[in-house]
Formats: sequence, C-alpha cells, structure tokens
Amino acid sequence: LNLTSLDWIPNRRAWRVDAERAALRKSPAHKELHTLLVAHERAGTITRQEAVSMVPPLFLACRPGDRVLDTCAAPGSKTSQLIEAVFPPGSGDLKDAS
Repeated sequence: LNLTSLDWIPNRRAWRVDAERAALRKSPAHKELHTLLVAHERAGTITRQEAVSMVPPLFLACRPGDRVLDTCAAPGSKTSQLIEAVFPPGSGDLKDAS
C-alpha cells in the first residue's frame, strides 16, 4: 500500500492511495486506515475522487470572493474543490439551491 502526494495539487491537499477500494475495505492489515478514511469522509474533512476529476477546478483558478455556478455538480467532488478555493475554512456561508 502506497500513499503519495499529488504534486500538481497546491498545498499537498491531494493524496493517492494505491489500493483497490474493495481490497482496502476487506484487508485486515488496512482496517485501521479504512476506518480512519471512512470517519473523515463522513465528517466531510476528506472527499474521495479520481485524480482526473481534480483538474478542471485547477484550470478555473478560483479565488476567495469569486462566484461560481456549477451546473454539473453530481456527485459534487469538483464542487467541493471549488468551495475550498472560494470559501477558505471559516470564511463564509454556502448555499445549495437544490
């Protein structure tokens, strides 16, 4: 099992776990890591997504104060990335019009 930072994402905010999801979930050797990841995902402190899905928000280069309308927001992983760029932790309110 390898854990590596994705160097092209600023501030070391993205990591890759080289393991199949099912293998990570079922392996006794990785039970503690799996439990930690699930707990953080449920708490909203991490989001799982494919590395390729992290590219579009980088090209938008959103900054705090920008307004973004994401019309293709399912399941929302790219939207989460945009929110981090536009609303750094503790900086404001978010609204969901759905």
